[in-house]
Amino acid sequence: MFNKSKDENVKEEDQTEPCPASVTDVKKTITRLTVKCDCGFGNALYIRGQGSCLSWDKGMLLKNINSDEWVWETTEPFHTVEFKILINDMTYETGENHSLAPGATLSYTPTF
Repeated sequence: MFNKSKDENVKEEDQTEPCPASVTDVKKTITRLTVKCDCGFGNALYIRGQGSCLSWDKGMLLKNINSDEWVWETTEPFHTVEFKILINDMTYETGENHSLAPGATLSYTPTF
């Protein structure tokens, strides 16, 4: 039963319970892909695929952190990611598609 001893004007449906700490303190899982590739001055690497907001129709630019090192990371939830790397979002790497699980870290060198 609702206790009205503190404020008689407050309705029962207006009372809300605070969120439990376990709901508000959830840590996001980071999935990280590091691509080792010197794609040449003025060029950039992109990722296309399926899962975690990726698309096979338009690539996402990887972050260039060194002359031959590019990174893509996400905290978006997904089941698995299937992807390929492209130079300038036009030239696909050779070989099969790659897979990445949530929370995984992968580093590799693509072949073009």
